[in-house]
Amino acid sequence: MRLTKFLSLYVNMSRNQAKFYIRKGRASVDGVVITESDFELSEDSQVMLDGNLIESVEYRYFLLNKPISYECLKQSATAKSICKLLPQELSGREVYFANILRPIDTGLVVISDNPRWSSMLRKKMSKKSRVYYFTLAEKVSGDQVSGLRASFEKHFGSSKNSAFDIQHRGDNLLELSSVQARISNILSLFESMNFGIEVVHLQRVGKLDLGDLRLGESKEFTEGEITL
Repeated sequence: MRLTKFLSLYVNMSRNQAKFYIRKGRASVDGVVITESDFELSEDSQVMLDGNLIESVEYRYFLLNKPISYECLKQSATAKSICKLLPQELSGREVYFANILRPIDTGLVVISDNPRWSSMLRKKMSKKSRVYYFTLAEKVSGDQVSGLRASFEKHFGSSKNSAFDIQHRGDNLLELSSVQARISNILSLFESMNFGIEVVHLQRVGKLDLGDLRLGESKEFTEGEITL
């Protein structure tokens, strides 16, 4: 691993910042000051920055199916923290959310104790298509779904341009996929057409899908396995 990448992974800084510190002579490897940002580390190299030893940490990455009433907060006085659903050995670690769902919603949440990775994934996720399942309070007809689709085209452009689609999956279940439309705008549109929504469930973001993961369950991945 290159020294620049090591510092960006295990210190809260960007690669450009790491290069700057290295060129200024603030990093050393095995007691020797290194000023080349492309310097290759060995598996047992000891890296110091400003005289402080930098220890590599094995970060952990989770995909979780959030149940209703849980909050995407580390601690919450008003509802249960989603962190309580993670393995107990993570209780002492600082964790970060790559995406946030409302307490009343269910579905896909990505969590890690790697702050930089979580931040980068959050930006990527915001540009990817999302698949939601809407459980409605009452049965919905095919004509109503067609009307909803037409309303979406009016507000967000044609389905071809805005990459959205609506499918009738059951008496009171709709599947909606969209790239551009924000969930707040989608909910406002449902409300304007008098569709009562009981549950909003986020099933997929890009290529990242919950699959058969049950509510409240989490699945651990390596960094490279979570792709969008």
